[in-house]
Formats: sequence, C-alpha cells, structure tokens
Amino acid sequence: MEEAKVVESSEPEEPPSVFSGEWTLENKYVCGICSHEETNFWDMVTHKGEEHSGVLVTHVELPVNQIVPKTLIRDTAEVEVGRGMPETKPIPPCTKCTAKFR
Repeated sequence: MEEAKVVESSEPEEPPSVFSGEWTLENKYVCGICSHEETNFWDMVTHKGEEHSGVLVTHVELPVNQIVPKTLIRDTAEVEVGRGMPETKPIPPCTKCTAKFR
C-alpha cells in the first residue's frame, strides 16, 4: 500500500476574517418625534411602535459619543394638546347625484 504524500503549499495562509468598518461601531438612535434616545435599534423600533402607534416615524442613527444636534431635539412643550386638526372647508356634494360626503 502507498503512503499518502503530504504536499506543503508555498502560499502564505490567509489571515482570519474580522468584522470591521463603520457598521461595527456602537450607535445611538434618536426618535424623530420626541428625541428619545436608545442604544439598540430594536429598542427604538419598539419605542416608535408603542409611543407613536399609527404614525410613520423616522429616527436618526448617530455615533454613541456624538452630541445630538439641537436641530434634532424637539420641545414637546410647544405642542398644543387637544388642538386637533385645523378647520377645513366643507366638502362639496357630488355634482352628478348630489350626494353629500362627510
């Protein structure tokens, strides 16, 4: 029986793969409506769903050590509670059948 021959490669071995790049850095997420901050993306998704349900809300991703710019901070005290929708003109009736809409 023949013995197996060990062939040694003259090529250098590749270094192991490592995760790197901007996406590996820690980030914080700032809510676009109330400026609430979270350090976990899914916590921000949960916050938006629970606190602002039924509203399409954006958020901003920033490095953890970056100060949130004043342009992203909203003062919720400025919002008038209970103001509701602005007054609108009444919807005219249908010109074909004269049905009225609400």
